[in-house]
Amino acid sequence: MNLPAAPAQRLPAWLWPAIKWGLFALVLWSVSRQAWQMGHSIEDQPTSIRWSWVALSGFLAVAAWIPSIWYWQRLLAAFHCHVPWFPLTHSYYVGHLGKYVPGKAAVIVIRTALLRSFGLGPAVGAYTVTTEALTYMAAGLTNAAALLPFAAAQLPQLPWLQTIASRPLLRGLLPVAVGAIGVLLLVAGSGQFVRLAQRAAVQRGGDPQAFPPLPRGLLLQGFLVFVAAWWLQGASLGAAVAAASPTLPSLADWPRWTGAAALALVGGFLALFAPGGLGVREAVLLSLLSHMEPRAALLATVLWRAASLVAELAICGLLEVARWGLRISPRLPPQPLALTLGSGLAACLAGLP
Repeated sequence: MNLPAAPAQRLPAWLWPAIKWGLFALVLWSVSRQAWQMGHSIEDQPTSIRWSWVALSGFLAVAAWIPSIWYWQRLLAAFHCHVPWFPLTHSYYVGHLGKYVPGKAAVIVIRTALLRSFGLGPAVGAYTVTTEALTYMAAGLTNAAALLPFAAAQLPQLPWLQTIASRPLLRGLLPVAVGAIGVLLLVAGSGQFVRLAQRAAVQRGGDPQAFPPLPRGLLLQGFLVFVAAWWLQGASLGAAVAAASPTLPSLADWPRWTGAAALALVGGFLALFAPGGLGVREAVLLSLLSHMEPRAALLATVLWRAASLVAELAICGLLEVARWGLRISPRLPPQPLALTLGSGLAACLAGLP
C-alpha cells in the first residue's frame, strides 16, 4: 500500500528576515569593534581634515554615476520608452537612495514610480534598472579583479598578490582575462534574465515579446563605459584618503584606490542584507587600507561614506527643486518626493520575505 506523501516542510516566515538582520547586526558589530580598536589606539593623536578634498570626494562620487544614467536611457530606448535627460537624471539619483532599504528593491520601485508619467511600466522598469545595475557591478568586479594586485599588494596575508604585481606579463594579462570573463558572464546572464522575464510575462498573461533580447553591442558598450567610470569611484576614494592623510597621496596610487573602491562597493552590493552595503563596504575598505596609518585609514573610510551620502542628498534636493520649478511631466503632475519615497519604502518593506 502506498502511503500518502508527507506535506513539504516550509520554513517559518520569520526565519529569513531574522537571518538577514542577524547578519547585518553581526557585520555592524564587527566593523564597529574594529573601528573602536583603531580609534582607541589613536585617540591622543590630533585630527586634521582637509574639507576641500572631502567636497571633491562627494562631487566625484556623484559624477561617477552619470554614465549609468546614459546607459539606463539607452536601455529604456530599446523598449521604446524615451525619457528626457532631466527627469531621467532626477529619477536615477532619487532612486539611488533606495539602496539604503534592505534588499535594495526600493531602487526599482522609486525610479519606476517617478517615471510612470513617461510610460514606464513596472516590468520594463525592473528589467532595465536591474540590467543597468548588473552591468555596472560586472564592470566593477572586473576592475576589482584586475586591480587586486594594486589594491591589496601590501597586505601581509596575501603575499601572492605582490608576485603578480611585480611581474609585468601577469599584470598585463590579468585585466584582459578577467575582462573577457566578465563580458561572457554578462551576456550569458542577460540572456538568462530575458528568459526569466519572458516566462514571468507568460504566467501573468502578458506578451513575452515585450522583453526581446538586448543587443550584445549595447551590453558591451555599457560594460566598457562602466569599466572607465569606476575610475571616478577610485578618484572619489583617493580624495577621501587625501582629506584624511597627513600628506597628500601620489597620483600613482589611483589604480589602488580604484581597485579598493570596486572591491568595497561590489561587496556592499552583493550583501543584500546590508542597507547601502553598510558595514560590509567599511569592513572591506578598512582591510584594504590597513597599510595606512590607522587614523588616516579610519578617517578615510568614514569620510568616503559621509561625502558620498551628503553629495547624493544634495543633488537629490537640487533636482527636486528644479523639477518643481520646471514642471516637467507630459501626462501626470509630479507627485511630492516624500510621497514617492514613502510609497516605495512601504512597498519594499511589505514585500520583504
